[in-house]
Amino acid sequence: MRSAFNPAIKCDYITNNLAESFNNWIKDWKDLPVVELADKLREMIMVLWVKRRKISERLSGKILPAVIYQLNARTRGLGHLTVVDGGYSAAEIWDTSNTHSRHVVKSYLHECTCLEWQHTGKPCQHALALITSVQSANVHMEDFVNEYYSVDRFKAAYKRLIEPLPDRSQWPNVELPFGLKAPLDKKEAGRYRNVRIKSCLEGGNSRGKRAAKEAAIEADKLAANEAQKGNKRMIRGKRKCKRCGELGHGETSYKCHLNGTKKRQELLYSLAALIC
Repeated sequence: MRSAFNPAIKCDYITNNLAESFNNWIKDWKDLPVVELADKLREMIMVLWVKRRKISERLSGKILPAVIYQLNARTRGLGHLTVVDGGYSAAEIWDTSNTHSRHVVKSYLHECTCLEWQHTGKPCQHALALITSVQSANVHMEDFVNEYYSVDRFKAAYKRLIEPLPDRSQWPNVELPFGLKAPLDKKEAGRYRNVRIKSCLEGGNSRGKRAAKEAAIEADKLAANEAQKGNKRMIRGKRKCKRCGELGHGETSYKCHLNGTKKRQELLYSLAALIC
């Protein structure tokens, strides 16, 4: 909404690709470290200012030639505008196209009711229609352009010198009063996670509490069932072997001396004793 801008700031375009143009200009040097990147940008800007300063030395006149050329090109194709002269460089400009609008231009004040002349500093199409309708040799396009586009302003913009610098090995050593460290990481959303994850038996989290609660419920159900049956729970001890009668193993275990080859060996010993 350019009409709401401050008219003291002369701007003839509204765009958001300035950062994209700058990034395209430094795309070959964007991956450098911070110190080398800043030094490279200083060098590129210094070379650019020298080129612009040489161009300004060759310019002559009051307004930049590129702006005058642009305005002269815009004076073509104004047949849809009708000028109703009111005298003293003021007129009504009728638009005979589909809009059928009407604007008031006061060239001596550099004003138009469309507000384009006030904000850009360059005559709008309504002002150009009035300027071209005046048949006078004293009318020059430079008289209707704001000083913002003057040659003197262009020279003043690139007049300051960007000092050349030696290489990094010749820079003076500066002792900072503080320790320069890496920036802190960005805090993520939510609470920080504990270093140790607690087990379900410790009850330090909702999962452990839920598991303990479920185990208690199962124990209560089992006790209730046992109480209803009237049976006592059997307390198991060591297993007794059915072959040798010893505790700690079964009849099919290799620990039993009567199982497998040991059993056959015992039979042979018993047969031999009977024969003798």
